[in-house]
Amino acid sequence: MALQMTQEQRLAALADYDPAKHLIKIKAKDGTLKDYYPAAWRLYELNLRYPNANFASELLFFDQERNFCIVKTRLYLGADYDASDKKAEAMKSGPVTSLDKVETAAKARAARDFGISVEYALDMDDSDEDQAQRLATAEQMKRITAYSKSLQREQPQGELTVEEADRLLRELVQEYNRAGKKKSA
Repeated sequence: MALQMTQEQRLAALADYDPAKHLIKIKAKDGTLKDYYPAAWRLYELNLRYPNANFASELLFFDQERNFCIVKTRLYLGADYDASDKKAEAMKSGPVTSLDKVETAAKARAARDFGISVEYALDMDDSDEDQAQRLATAEQMKRITAYSKSLQREQPQGELTVEEADRLLRELVQEYNRAGKKKSA
């Protein structure tokens, strides 16, 4: 049986939580070591920050003969994805025999789009700097660029804060989804 935290306990745990303490080093494809924020800790932090967060996972494709699957996960706040003011979608692929791990990886990727990531973990310190004034991450800017190009929209000029980038990404994803629905209709 899962233990439920009171609001006070959750806020105290969040205040004490330091994601940088949970970073590990893994070997990158080029052989160098890089920081990695394990999925279990990402999902724990997500639960502390957004107690009303929900996931919906869908098995998009699986081929048992080739031991391959693709999982799509939606992360949203509240009871309904469409009504949520903050949401993310992520897909991961991997072996069917490790379907649980593939789904967890998709959830961790969606959590990254909510701001639960290595970049944020490394950014966090004990300074008084207002977190909303931190600059957008490289990952956010990469996604903004990709969506802007796909939609043939002008890319934003100047630096964006994390919050500004988050808002713009939500708008771009909605516009992209609307455009996709129009094309398929």
